[in-house]
Amino acid sequence: MLTTPLYHCGGMVVLLRSSDPALILRAIERERCTVIFAVPTVFQLLMEHPAFETSDLSSVRFCVTGSSSCPLPVMRRYGERGLLLRQGYGLTEVGVNCFSLAPEDALRKAGSVGRPVFHSRTRIVDEQDRDVAPGEVGELVLAGPHVCSGYWRRAAETAEGGARRLVAYGRSGVLR
Repeated sequence: MLTTPLYHCGGMVVLLRSSDPALILRAIERERCTVIFAVPTVFQLLMEHPAFETSDLSSVRFCVTGSSSCPLPVMRRYGERGLLLRQGYGLTEVGVNCFSLAPEDALRKAGSVGRPVFHSRTRIVDEQDRDVAPGEVGELVLAGPHVCSGYWRRAAETAEGGARRLVAYGRSGVLR
């Protein structure tokens, strides 16, 4: 998710062979990491490790989490340490981040997927492909240059439209 953009802007990427909390906390201190990406379970393991309280995390500008929703107690505890959590939402056929919830909205808008990332066109529609009203349940439709054009060597699945019309169900709304 972050490797290519960080290389593009001249950053360094630290990859670890293990999700051991002590190893991660030592690497953050030693390498002076500025952005941390992990799934919520790893952030929780870090938080529960005895070294979390005393580790020097002053280099961290923000943390990015995805793959599942982040529990509120985890977000709150990181906030108490002065660490901001940016949450993302993505789909395999569209990319790891289709939406991003800014750290300042993490607690205020808990449960939200955030705003669409650039180049994304999004709609929430009913069964007749009409936009639904805010607060209504519908189908999330995504489009843009980042949506895959088809499945490799799977013409039947591509023809069914799976790669052209990607959907998820949720409530319509505006992030304010």
